[in-house]
Amino acid sequence: MKISPISITNYSKNTFKGHEEAYSYSRGVHSLEDSIHWHKNSSIDKTLGSYHLNQTGRAYYADPLEPITDAIRDRVDYIVYDNEPSYPRIEDVETNYLGKNRTNYRNDFEEVRNYYYRREMAGHADKAEAQYQQWQAAECTGFYDRAGNARYRKENLEDGIENINRTIKDKEKENLELTASARRSEEEKCLLEIKQKNYQAKNDKYSELDKLAVQTIDKDKEEINFIKSQIDNMKNNIKKCQEKIKICIANIDYCKKKIELNKSDIVVLNKDKQTKTNLISEIIEKELKPMFNSLKEFYIRQGIKIIK
Repeated sequence: MKISPISITNYSKNTFKGHEEAYSYSRGVHSLEDSIHWHKNSSIDKTLGSYHLNQTGRAYYADPLEPITDAIRDRVDYIVYDNEPSYPRIEDVETNYLGKNRTNYRNDFEEVRNYYYRREMAGHADKAEAQYQQWQAAECTGFYDRAGNARYRKENLEDGIENINRTIKDKEKENLELTASARRSEEEKCLLEIKQKNYQAKNDKYSELDKLAVQTIDKDKEEINFIKSQIDNMKNNIKKCQEKIKICIANIDYCKKKIELNKSDIVVLNKDKQTKTNLISEIIEKELKPMFNSLKEFYIRQGIKIIK
């Protein structure tokens, strides 16, 4: 993959000779990071109070390895140094290739390359060394970029597995809820069947009394009306029980079918998960391991050291 040239569009004409600018009084030291001259590995030296007492509201952004004079310290409140960034630890990069570390280490390699470009342009150190270091960092970026497609496919598969795991978990949770719902419906159905049996028994008794009351010579209308009202109540109660029992049976049937459907889905999802897992292993073994080893060998060959 082609390494893009370093852009200097964000730098003013004075960038490579240090740069002095105003900072926000209200935000103080925190506003220093707002400048385009602030870098990831910048550090701050406060001169206000040590070199002068009057606040100037100015900050000086030094170039890499630039000697800072007392005259500069006297006219600004802060010196911001452009420090050398570190290469990422090869062990950390390995987890990005072969594990689940999603850190974009391309940014780290480019930080190093951009730093040495600024160092070359500033002219405070050996130009050839700065150019060599830019080449070295660019080579690391190239190694990293060449593995980008394989990492992308691996990460997509990992995301797919995570989605599958969430779906399986949701379906398993739903099955537990469906099982509990079916159990409640079974319990309710049993109670309703007992009630229906009791109502039916009462209805049978009232029906016998109704026959006796009608057959009696001296019929008691109030008694007959009471018995008939009780028969109507029992029939109404029986009907309500039957309707509720039907609802329970329907819910039990739905829960059982849904549980079986979820189980079938989980079987399919686990097969898809295994397929994705196998593909990840294949990408790692056939593509990412060899590409990572090439980067690691380059680290060793170049003697790349990590800045503590």
